[in-house]
Amino acid sequence: VSLSQPKGSPFWHYDFQWKGGRFHGSTRETSKRRAQAVEDHEKLKAKTGTNQREATLDDVADSYWEAKGKHARAAKADEQRLLWLVTALGPQRLIHEFEEPDLLAVVKRRQAEGSRRGRREKFQPVSNATVNRVVTELFRRLHRHAEKSMKLRVAPIDWAVVKLPEAEARARCLTADEEARLMDALRPDIRPLVRFSMVTGLRQEDARTLTRFNVDLQAGRIRVKVKSSKPGRKTHTIKLGPSMVALLANELGCHTLPQVFTCIPHDTHNRAIEGAARKPITLSILRRQFERAIATAGIEDFRWHDLRHTAGTRTSRAAGLRVAQMLLGHESITTTARYDHPSEDDIAAAMEAAASAGATPAQSRSADQSRNTPEAEHASGNNALKG
Repeated sequence: VSLSQPKGSPFWHYDFQWKGGRFHGSTRETSKRRAQAVEDHEKLKAKTGTNQREATLDDVADSYWEAKGKHARAAKADEQRLLWLVTALGPQRLIHEFEEPDLLAVVKRRQAEGSRRGRREKFQPVSNATVNRVVTELFRRLHRHAEKSMKLRVAPIDWAVVKLPEAEARARCLTADEEARLMDALRPDIRPLVRFSMVTGLRQEDARTLTRFNVDLQAGRIRVKVKSSKPGRKTHTIKLGPSMVALLANELGCHTLPQVFTCIPHDTHNRAIEGAARKPITLSILRRQFERAIATAGIEDFRWHDLRHTAGTRTSRAAGLRVAQMLLGHESITTTARYDHPSEDDIAAAMEAAASAGATPAQSRSADQSRNTPEAEHASGNNALKG
């Protein structure tokens, strides 16, 4: 039966297939006779090619996931976000039916849910950036996939209306003093991982899950999979300096586990358990120890990802933006520029260097030889009288 009346709806809906395409939706009619006329008209448009194929949000999400989603670096997180978004919007709704009000309603719902992390699951508000990633940006990907890849009819959406304003990009790097305090506050078995991340600029998961099979101590290189627009991610190779090679060699010499960075089991009072075998550093352990060290060191407004910004800024300052791009594994140098945060002292030093480099011998003369000195002005006046 191609005509049906869903439970709770006063309208009849049509649902039929033509040449592999599915066409379904509401007739907006409460009379079955008039609904039949609407369906006949839709069938005629489908047969004559004057109607585009239609698909549900669930169909589009499945297609997107198989084509692109499961190949992304953040596939595990995106899978959960996608399930939440499709459920919130309605999996059986047609993709062309979604407009700005639908998305705005889901944006409010995501804000209301907040974040519940920790044993007590205390409610915490989520940032606008998080809401944008879960709702606006993810649906935009589905919308684009439906239109460009699946050739489906979609409603135009003003994304500026739906997207929430986000805070300015962070520009936070460790100072030398903060670095020293942080290293002192860290647990000894966690310290090497933090130090390695701050120098190489690896993302938290890439550094934490680095295995000995991706380390070549003899050549002084590591290989990691990094973010990429290409399916499967790309392999990024980093040439290490002697200090980082020594750090890895020391870590690998402490155990025989596949993971490079491991920790000593501790009790609930954060005391090392004597004789316990080392184990891989879990994400929960790393988060807890890092946050505790930041608080102990008295460092304000600093997150793990800021270690990557610190590495990018220091490398750019020492060797230029191109070298920083190679270190961080960015496909575009525009992305790398967001990790370069020169300080006021850097700007002042650069201005001074530019002034010195561009000065002519006459411009760099000392003040007592300047044309503006009283002696110079007196000599100039005498010459004028002589003339």
